[in-house]
Amino acid sequence: MYDFNGDFASPTVTITAIIGNTVVLSSNALNTQANYLVIFYSGSIRQTNLGITPNRICEFEYRNFARNTSLNEGVSFKIRLYETSNKIEILYGAMNADNVNQPLEVGLKGNTLTDFNIRKVTSTSNWNNSASGALVTDVCELTPAQTASLGLSFVWIPSTCLNPTLTIAQSNSIICAGKSATLNASGATTYSWVNQSNLPQIIITPSANTTYTLFGFSGACSSSLTLTQFVAPLPNITANATPTSICKGNSTTLTAIGATSYSWSNGSNQASAIVSPALTTTYTVSATNNTCSATRTLSVKVDNCTNIVSNTSSKRSIDNYPNPFVNELYLKNTSNMLTTVRLINSLGKVVLEFKLQENEEYVLNTTQLEVGYYMLETLTNNLKHSKKLIIPNIYNI
Repeated sequence: MYDFNGDFASPTVTITAIIGNTVVLSSNALNTQANYLVIFYSGSIRQTNLGITPNRICEFEYRNFARNTSLNEGVSFKIRLYETSNKIEILYGAMNADNVNQPLEVGLKGNTLTDFNIRKVTSTSNWNNSASGALVTDVCELTPAQTASLGLSFVWIPSTCLNPTLTIAQSNSIICAGKSATLNASGATTYSWVNQSNLPQIIITPSANTTYTLFGFSGACSSSLTLTQFVAPLPNITANATPTSICKGNSTTLTAIGATSYSWSNGSNQASAIVSPALTTTYTVSATNNTCSATRTLSVKVDNCTNIVSNTSSKRSIDNYPNPFVNELYLKNTSNMLTTVRLINSLGKVVLEFKLQENEEYVLNTTQLEVGYYMLETLTNNLKHSKKLIIPNIYNI
């Protein structure tokens, strides 16, 4: 209800409760306004509650009322408020109108002057075929010739919302971590994504499975819909070369683990690939886990091994065999002195060092050494000798 005449402390008055035959309003009447005084002589106002919850009817009956300038009128009507359905009905009884130039406002008004639903009766129409008012100032003429017939009623029923049926189209129901997806909403007039934008289409880049909530609006009606965007992890790839450094002409094995399929930049599609690069080369492997892919790179250093010089002196103190050798190298100190033995790789790094007593024989386990060229260096009584050794790639033998 809207109080246009200032009879209440608040212009917007609502019914907050119905207790027995008492109607509780959200604002108290001020009883300070005399505008549009309604007077009655033998009339009455009655309030009745009909039916049982949740379908009760709160009824206000105004019997034998008159406009403030007329003493010969008798206007009777009821205002019925329907529980649950929120329907409002004005039901007219007997009318005895006077010839007074004072029309009546009949209908409903909201909390603004643009929110109304009223009836209109002019001098060329009557109450039984009244029209819907187009302006908030439209009124119903009340004269002896223009009155409501007994039993005439005006009924206002709140419009029933037809909630929009929302749909969300995903560009991909499962995306890989770090990738984006597009969500496109349809089925409503306007949209609102929770913690996103008010556009129908959004682009998302979640780092984990995420649920998105959409609200769609069509007029005063709305509905909501949720959708989960699933995120698949990238494969955790490990790639290495064994060995990482080789002499020119030798081979190394590239190996990748952590996925289900692989593709190397040299064309191989196996988890392992044997390569013999002529120059230091960087290799890339792309691996997938049936949903997502990731890449790794590794470098294989190629050395000309020109720094390895063979000492063929017949005065060497250590005999060794075989050469090339695989897994085991047999050594014998042929001198009568303590000899220090060093094994140096192609990069000049000492990978093994030990001592042999005079005439001592020793079997060196080399299974942990990488394929390539090595220098066997011996030091006896400050006399140094060296010899080039080879651990070959057994797959190329």
